[in-house]
Amino acid sequence: MDIRQKTLVAVTANGVTNLARALLNRGEHEDIEATLERKTFLAMASKGGHDAVIELLMERGATLDTVESDTERAAVLLAVVGGHESSALILLNHGARPDSVDKSTGRSLLSWASGLGMEKLVGQLLCRHNVHVNTKDLEGRTPISWAAEGGHLAVVQLLLDNKADPDSVGRGLTPRGFATKQGHVAVVRLLTDFGVKLDGEDLNEDRYPILLAAKGSHTAVVQELAGRGGVSPAARSAAVVSAAMNGDLLSILALLEAGVELAPPSPLLRTAISGAVKRNHLQVLRELLSKGVPPGAALDTCVYEAHASFEEQTGDETLENTD
Repeated sequence: MDIRQKTLVAVTANGVTNLARALLNRGEHEDIEATLERKTFLAMASKGGHDAVIELLMERGATLDTVESDTERAAVLLAVVGGHESSALILLNHGARPDSVDKSTGRSLLSWASGLGMEKLVGQLLCRHNVHVNTKDLEGRTPISWAAEGGHLAVVQLLLDNKADPDSVGRGLTPRGFATKQGHVAVVRLLTDFGVKLDGEDLNEDRYPILLAAKGSHTAVVQELAGRGGVSPAARSAAVVSAAMNGDLLSILALLEAGVELAPPSPLLRTAISGAVKRNHLQVLRELLSKGVPPGAALDTCVYEAHASFEEQTGDETLENTD
């Protein structure tokens, strides 16, 4: 590649449309498919989201589906992965393959667009190009899984409207599991209202949605799920312990309101108190101790530590053992 072609590469990669057009009009290129560091002109323009340069290169006959050598991604995938929805739409309108797949991850164009919240592109892929909505990547994840994890409510709804599988499992979690783990309450609500079951949906018992939410201190999600039918008592109880360890009083109150039993002699109360003591969550300790302390020698150390924590941190000696 000579200096003139390198100049064209530079202006293409940086989106300098007028200069690129001038160079092309003067014939200062031998091959529009020439590469620099294994990247074509179109690949560089697509990766940078330079729409006008992409249009210019398409006018001059650039090949759409030539893949970038190092990533093996076609130009349309480079545009999407780079976050450039308008560039991807231009390339699709010029005939780029709507079923393009990222070989390194197995993720389809729809998967990437869904995960990045590109609603217009997702709609075009589904409605105009009829791509498969439930194609799985190398991790077993579907487009709706990525959309849910990203919290892209409109995209999740669009995928559901086009028969996406809300119960698909990848990396041990359903779409609602991923949304829960990230605290995306609107997506959790949508999938729950759609009919996704609340318990037993994930491969690991430790990953029930309400427990995932409590572990992540996603209070709004805990509050959303706590009062729903279909959440097992065991899941609610485990969520109380996680919330206590995280100092999440609002989640604990929501779970108590939903019917979690902490009255003596509940072993759950001791476990929750112990977790709060270890993290010095004083407000949570106050709430838990107000529920009463189960009798028995096995609980003495836990109760003593709880009261000692209050006295040390606040000087409050008013809390009394309810035995």
